[in-house]
Amino acid sequence: MELHASTQMSVTGREAVRFLKRQGFVRVVPARELSLEEIRLLKQEEIEVESFIHGAMCYSYSGRCLMSSFLGGRSGNRGRCAGTCRLPYEILDEQELPAGRDGVCYPISMKDMCVLSILPELIDCGIDSFKIEGRMKKPEYVAGTVAIYRKYIDRFYEWDSKGRPGSWAVDETDRKMLENLYIRSDLCTGYYHEQNGRNMGTIHGPGYPAIW
Repeated sequence: MELHASTQMSVTGREAVRFLKRQGFVRVVPARELSLEEIRLLKQEEIEVESFIHGAMCYSYSGRCLMSSFLGGRSGNRGRCAGTCRLPYEILDEQELPAGRDGVCYPISMKDMCVLSILPELIDCGIDSFKIEGRMKKPEYVAGTVAIYRKYIDRFYEWDSKGRPGSWAVDETDRKMLENLYIRSDLCTGYYHEQNGRNMGTIHGPGYPAIW
């Protein structure tokens, strides 16, 4: 049986990959917080890499969040995240008055990851497998999300076979479909090109309603 090191192991560097290879692992699922350049470094260790391309981002490091256990009674490090980072919190300013819209805000609510716009870069990086968040999700969400990514992976190889004419583009209807399926917040491309930017959060709200 092949051994895969999942995201809960918080693989964030080459040293961890080397250790896991010595233990017999053939594939790692790096933490969502790695950049595309850091993923390239992992690939130099000659190990299979499976990276997240769609779904929730953690305010903490993947596999190292204790907030869900303390405030939600469920361990996010065991795949049972209670989503406490999505809740509203009251923040007081220097005058001890509530800050934010209507006195509440969502200071640690992250946008969801969606890499359709940079999919060619991830394929060119040599990632062996793409991972879509699916735990505790309805079949309709999983089927719809996988179908859209399957469409764009196929589109990439067709585009690539023709010499990559023009620029890579994502249809707005497909992006809207992903939002309607299940998005807690707005969308961004995760940490692949950005580290801890303000644009990665959604302070004024936890998200917008989805179909599923």
